Amino acid sequence: MPLVALIIVCNSNLLSKIICLGPCAVSMQEDFDQVYKDLQHECLIEGAQIVSMGAWVYNIDAEVVYWSEGVYDVHGLERGQEPPAFEECLSYYVEADREKMRQALIRLQEEGGSYDFECELITKIGVHKFVRVIGKSGRSLANCKNCLYGVIQDISEARQIRNALIEARDEANAANAAKSNFLATVSHELRTPLNPILGFSDLLLEEVEDEEQLEMVRAINDAGQSLIETINRIIEYAELNPEKKKLKQDRFTLEELLDEVVLELRGKRPAFKVELEQEPSVELPADAAVIGDFNKVKSVVLHLLENAAKFSGVNLVKLHSVVSSLDAEHIIWHVDVEDEGVGIDAQLLQHVFDPFRLGNATFTRAQGGAGMGLALCRGYVELMDGQISVKSCAGEGAKFSFYLCLLRAEPLVANAPVEAQELVADPRASETKQELDSRVEGESQLTDSPGNLRRQPVSILMVEDNAANLHYQTRILEGMGYDLTTARDGQEALDQYQPGQYDVILLDLHMPGIDGIDVLKSIRYNEASCGLERVPVIVLTADLLKSTQAVCREHGADAFVSKPVNADDLRAKITDVLAMRLSEIEF
Repeated sequence: MPLVALIIVCNSNLLSKIICLGPCAVSMQEDFDQVYKDLQHECLIEGAQIVSMGAWVYNIDAEVVYWSEGVYDVHGLERGQEPPAFEECLSYYVEADREKMRQALIRLQEEGGSYDFECELITKIGVHKFVRVIGKSGRSLANCKNCLYGVIQDISEARQIRNALIEARDEANAANAAKSNFLATVSHELRTPLNPILGFSDLLLEEVEDEEQLEMVRAINDAGQSLIETINRIIEYAELNPEKKKLKQDRFTLEELLDEVVLELRGKRPAFKVELEQEPSVELPADAAVIGDFNKVKSVVLHLLENAAKFSGVNLVKLHSVVSSLDAEHIIWHVDVEDEGVGIDAQLLQHVFDPFRLGNATFTRAQGGAGMGLALCRGYVELMDGQISVKSCAGEGAKFSFYLCLLRAEPLVANAPVEAQELVADPRASETKQELDSRVEGESQLTDSPGNLRRQPVSILMVEDNAANLHYQTRILEGMGYDLTTARDGQEALDQYQPGQYDVILLDLHMPGIDGIDVLKSIRYNEASCGLERVPVIVLTADLLKSTQAVCREHGADAFVSKPVNADDLRAKITDVLAMRLSEIEF
């Protein structure tokens, strides 16, 4: 009667645990060990085939080369034949990679170490493949003290996928660049003609006395302002990019922010009333500051209030503000903007934050608007990792809510009393204030030498290629009392520019031939190379893209005034840059 052996494999990780019945237990164990080794070898071979990989070993002493089946497959050779000689192996690599491979192997043999890089080879049948080659020195191997070994892997498919991803990325970047260029062009082409339209209408509002004519001028001005607002919002929304989260870290109080929002809204819509409800909070006193992007937070609140002003059909809205503590470093600011107006239809409610979607057709036609305000609100809130929502029913008003997480600001530490006394006692401080006041009226006091002040008009070089813009801006600047010189293009500006001749340069950006950037670069290069005093440059531009402003600042712009140019804004910018220059001279 034959002996019977019972083998039980407990699990895949315990293949060696065998229960045997009968006298053949030892031989059965040996047989099983061999099966296990064969299985391991077979699994390695199959795994290498799956990833298109092969292994090689070169015994330097015996001058013997071993190739696994995978290496033959990568080279397009029949399995089992003698591996090619060294030079023949190298001949499969394209010429550009052949010497690189040769030097890597020589260095490996002489110095040890390893290599790992990608290269291209051509198989026996002429197929181009990209491969990853890895080689190591075998000096530490037990069975081969003087050998080289490594692997070669066909990565052609992975390379194609990677190249496709790179191409897709480049196409996306090109599309974004094209979008930016398009937005810059649209902004420039729309805002440039609006500059004289709004500018001259502002002047006419001050000069026209006939009531009927005055009403027509107001209509022109209001239409232009509405168009500018639409252009600004479209460009603002187009520049929202969650992948490039660039948030400023401004210090401000919530009370200051709300006051500024209400003041700005009151200037636009005097009849519209905002009822503020600010819950007192022990978590954040009213005068305590927070850290966040002031302009973006302000835009969210302002857009919500403007949306209510336009589309609710009522002249009163409630703004409820409450602060709660998140942790020792952060607070949660929750805001509700609620009106009792016409409300939003249920079928439109889920799309109310989408761009160019409008909630009430009747009020849209009456009030205008492109449907960008709420889209901007959502974009900014999500950019700041907050949440925004709306509750509304037709005929029952609407309630928009958002919350933001803001960082608590550290309390400011006052300067020491002695330092404060020294600052107040410095006579130059009062002198500087007087000089700045005179500059607002178009005059400056510049120093020939310390203590020797002379009074003269502020000298300005204005570079502008558009005739209508040049006419309008010349009129307002001369009306302010400035000594004005004009140039109609970049070349004329460089011809007229003389170091020390002008106190301020007003520079248009987009001009034929030599554009504003080139003019700016030339001026800054001349100042730096000759050790000259830096003249303030204010860029007057209809291109509002942040990327454009970044380029201008990189090349030395001091300030920006957007077109259409507002006379008060321009005067303020000129005063600011003169103040900076005067402080450098005086101190």
